[in-house]
Amino acid sequence: MDRPHHTFGRVVGYHGCDLKVAKKLLTHKLEISSSENEYDWLGDGAYFWVDSAQRGIEWAIWKAEQGEIKNPCVVGAFIHLGHCFSLFDFGAMDDITSAHKRLQALFKASKEPLPKNELKKDGVYLKRFLDCAVINMMHFLRAEESKPEYDTVIGIFEEGPAAFRGAGFKKKTHIQVAVRNQNCIIGYFQVRGYEIFK
Repeated sequence: MDRPHHTFGRVVGYHGCDLKVAKKLLTHKLEISSSENEYDWLGDGAYFWVDSAQRGIEWAIWKAEQGEIKNPCVVGAFIHLGHCFSLFDFGAMDDITSAHKRLQALFKASKEPLPKNELKKDGVYLKRFLDCAVINMMHFLRAEESKPEYDTVIGIFEEGPAAFRGAGFKKKTHIQVAVRNQNCIIGYFQVRGYEIFK
């Protein structure tokens, strides 16, 4: 059985980036790039933090500290999730485990080692090589079976130390969405407090 359609409405997402990129996004001179890092936990797509401009700007500042961008900033986006693969959905792991089995078989046949999640911090893997490969395999299998493509993938990422001693909550937990279909991005906007054009 295929996954049921989600019941979410539109979401507001925030994307941390360099000032030059932000200006082009806001003036519609650029389509946002799809991230295709082998460790992206939701697979290929343009990544946004849902309802968290603060997390978006913090990420951009961290990227600037790594020397990967020059002028950190954040832009907001209205996103229609379209046909969404939701990791909130109780049955979603059935699709994930099926994709994992297929991936495992392919790597076994090629006698190559299966990718592994790495960089475990505070009990959570931050570089999700295996998870990314599994999500991308799921998309491949859907295409192979002529099933409708997912426009977006959404999930909760637990991150950071415990919020307090004995807590099950982590300080940097957030919701992210990976947009695979650019048409789901309705438009961009400046974030109050982080204005680019004044």
